[in-house]
Amino acid sequence: MRLLGKQIEYTDRIDVSEIFINSMGKCFFTEGVAAIELCVTRLDKPDPSKPPTGKKYPACRLVLTPSAVIELFQSLNGIMRAMEREGIIKANPIPKPTGAQH
Repeated sequence: MRLLGKQIEYTDRIDVSEIFINSMGKCFFTEGVAAIELCVTRLDKPDPSKPPTGKKYPACRLVLTPSAVIELFQSLNGIMRAMEREGIIKANPIPKPTGAQH
């Protein structure tokens, strides 16, 4: 990352906790920043006679500058390509338009 022509060095912090996320919450852009809520779903005690129920809890709220959103987008694209290569996901090609164009 470059800031005002100077190189910014990444320094790891081993004291930062890792948070498990398995779903998304709110995600929006307002007042020049993006806000992303990452959630965890916890299932209630199972009852064989009923469908599973549970609750979704916010686990982390990120507020990002536009440049951080771009970095996140580029990183996630790389992860999506890796998941596609490993067969975890399959890309859906954009269908070609049929018929006359107006």
